[in-house]
Amino acid sequence: MATVQGKKRKKRYLIGLPMAILAVVILLVFVRATWKMYQRDALSRENLKTAEEQLAALEAREADLQAKIKMLETPRGIEEEIRANFSVVKEGEKVISLVEEEATTTATTTEKKPWWRLF
Repeated sequence: MATVQGKKRKKRYLIGLPMAILAVVILLVFVRATWKMYQRDALSRENLKTAEEQLAALEAREADLQAKIKMLETPRGIEEEIRANFSVVKEGEKVISLVEEEATTTATTTEKKPWWRLF
């Protein structure tokens, strides 16, 4: 009877150990797959944030361009744009160019005396 129970224990041990190793390997596979999914999710969230920022910038640019188009649809807007880009004037007008004076600084240099002449 003792030998039968010893064989059963030995059989349980031989079956139990490989099953435990297999369970640990399967667990590691699942942990690795979960980690990869987490990394992909983090990357996707970062890409989404970047895309939303780009979309906001493009929408702001579109609003600026729409405002400029509206301005260019009026005669005054066309005139302002022509004057800004081509430096033209109407008949009877004169161009005045204001030039700022450059500030000049005078540097005062002092002659350095050798240390022995200080006494």
